[in-house]
Amino acid sequence: MCASGQVFYQCDPAGTKMTFWGDVAHLFGHGKTGLQGDRCRWLQQIHPADLLHLAEIEADATEGKSHCREYRFCREDGSVIYLRDTSCYRRDARTKRLFLTGFLQNISEQHHRMAQINRLQKMQVFGELAGGVAHDFNNLLTIFHGYTEILQAGTKPGDPHQEYLSEMAHAVERAKALTSQLLNFSSKKPGTLEALRLGAVVMDFYKMLRRIIGENIELVTDIPEKGGWVMADPRQLETVLVNLVVNACQAMPKRGRLSIVVAETVLAPGDRRVRAGWKPGPYVQMTVSDNGIGMNKAFLKRIFAQEPGCGLSICSGIVEQSGGKIAAESAPGKGSKFKVFLPRIAPPTSIGLGNASAVSSKNAAVSFGKGKKILIVEDDIPVRKTLASLVRGFGCRVFCAANGDEALRILERERKIRLVITDMIMPLMGGIELVELIRYRWPGAKILLTSGYTFELPEIIDPKITSTVFLPKPLSRGVLAAKLRELLDA
Repeated sequence: MCASGQVFYQCDPAGTKMTFWGDVAHLFGHGKTGLQGDRCRWLQQIHPADLLHLAEIEADATEGKSHCREYRFCREDGSVIYLRDTSCYRRDARTKRLFLTGFLQNISEQHHRMAQINRLQKMQVFGELAGGVAHDFNNLLTIFHGYTEILQAGTKPGDPHQEYLSEMAHAVERAKALTSQLLNFSSKKPGTLEALRLGAVVMDFYKMLRRIIGENIELVTDIPEKGGWVMADPRQLETVLVNLVVNACQAMPKRGRLSIVVAETVLAPGDRRVRAGWKPGPYVQMTVSDNGIGMNKAFLKRIFAQEPGCGLSICSGIVEQSGGKIAAESAPGKGSKFKVFLPRIAPPTSIGLGNASAVSSKNAAVSFGKGKKILIVEDDIPVRKTLASLVRGFGCRVFCAANGDEALRILERERKIRLVITDMIMPLMGGIELVELIRYRWPGAKILLTSGYTFELPEIIDPKITSTVFLPKPLSRGVLAAKLRELLDA
């Protein structure tokens, strides 16, 4: 007797007939006689790309030497499993003829787990790379943005160059949004819930999704312009989106159609999901569907467990942290559909305040320095020159340092430095250590921290210490002026 899920086989010397023993129905998805005696049919159900490799191994096989290979096998229900085939040629003692004997094992779950581990490792590397690239790009954007705004301030109304400068400023804003997405995606900061429109999160992430799915897949969206407010963490929702989209793409290896739909819905007390334990009430539903190979019922039942290795257990955990639920529908050959339900909330009443603040900061008066001494600490030379030009334009007297050690020497030499603008990551002495020394030795000095790595903020800024604030790069002239004035007037 063979253990459950294990199958032994033997092939005759002519290579045309095969005999199987064991749990054939469980492994292959059909009765014991389904493949008995027909090696040709067996080979037809092996993936064509793996069949060539299998033939090469058998051609090199010698008597008594075992061979182990792994390949994809198409079952009768249309699902594809991964088999580990261990076999060898043995000579019959009576007839002296060679027989191929082997042992088959379903390794699909192991394969999916390893694929998930590899994908998570790649995502981690991508996150670290994205964070580094975004940091460097934010430094470049500080230069572009700073000099563009200086030129805009120096041109008169009606100047034909104003149109070009406005287009440059608009391009910088678009680049800022892209780098912000990269930084959010690579952030290791614990999730924080906030009121947001689920449809807006999808559309803000649309360009990155297009790059993920490739040109062979059609992406269709149906996103309402209004409504759909939920309480969730935007970065975690992007993680859910990425996982669902990547799984859908893997189910459509050649071509296909991916659909993302966001809509408001209500789960009534009599709904089947409510009867299954879900809470009734208003929800915002996001549906991600594909027309790929689909999944059988056995795999679908365990789709949100750790074992399948599709990253969907992560999605389920994120959704449940926001008080929601996630469900899946699929069938072999009919694609898959994942539905994310998040509790709907009332629209916040303070919408628009953030934009008003941004507008007012752009229009803030910038001639307020009156010779006040400000120290700029930045190791990137072009960024340092840009910041110096911006701050001098506010009427301030500017001193520059390339690192923390040089900054301390300037602070010892120059008296009455009112404010220090410092980057957080620098050689020799970083901005964090510099801030601690300044707080101890010059407690009256105000500090403005900057960085391209915005996710470091919670570990550095103490909201109780109002003399130290943070501004993410790239820095704009208006926002920088408003923040410096706020600090100097405090």
